[in-house]
Amino acid sequence: MSASALSSREGAWQTRYWALALIIPLVLFAGEAATLLMFEHFRAPNTSLLIQLVAMLAFFLCLAAVPRLLWRKFAGWKANQRAGMQPIVIRIAAIGLLLAALHLAALALIKMALYASQEWMALPANIAFSIGETWANYAAIWLAVYALMALGTYLLWKRQCAPADPTSFSFSVRRNDRTLRIEPAEVCWIEAEGNYLEIHTLDGSYTVRDSLTRLAPLLEAHGFIRSHRRALVNTQHVKGVRSCSESSSYRVMLFSGEEAPLGRRRLAEFREKLG
Repeated sequence: MSASALSSREGAWQTRYWALALIIPLVLFAGEAATLLMFEHFRAPNTSLLIQLVAMLAFFLCLAAVPRLLWRKFAGWKANQRAGMQPIVIRIAAIGLLLAALHLAALALIKMALYASQEWMALPANIAFSIGETWANYAAIWLAVYALMALGTYLLWKRQCAPADPTSFSFSVRRNDRTLRIEPAEVCWIEAEGNYLEIHTLDGSYTVRDSLTRLAPLLEAHGFIRSHRRALVNTQHVKGVRSCSESSSYRVMLFSGEEAPLGRRRLAEFREKLG
């Protein structure tokens, strides 16, 4: 997998996921619409069939936002896991109960507007009764649908964020309006410059948007060593190490003739890994 592909996919909600998020809401709406079209006694007396269908479609489409919300929560919990995390299941259940309360309250209000008279809705006790009745009739179904969507979202998120196979890693770079694929063995060393990396090869240098922190573990299997906070070196291209007496620093000499920085704190570890 290429570096650019990894950057674009890692933990990111992709446009095609909206299609998956819409499947359950549209199936539920199709069942509701079929019931209304086949059985007239289920139709609302206060409005037309078209308005009733539109209202129910809007209600079910709200469910499409649930996977996106959960996706963001999964990503946030992963980023903050060092601070300690309560079990994900408990947090997901809490979110589900809150969303159920809001969504089913909205359903109760929609049904009152469609079926109840204005005199009946004028009494607060009737509104509370309607919300309670809606909860009793639909809470189990709603929570089951929510659990299914939460599980599907989690599995999709976990699969997408799974570590890539380091042996299949390669770089994708652009040059002269062409996309080139660079294998790790062709790279002499990588230099960090802000949010970009300069990939030094025997055939020239290429710039990609990435970070050494993310690439270092992926390239370790290919013989790369972190020589400096701004440098990652391919040991297959290392000629030796020299010290700079004028600056009391060290440099990694490469067969290409280039030199990469070597931090004093990394010197012992670097030499040990070189053997």
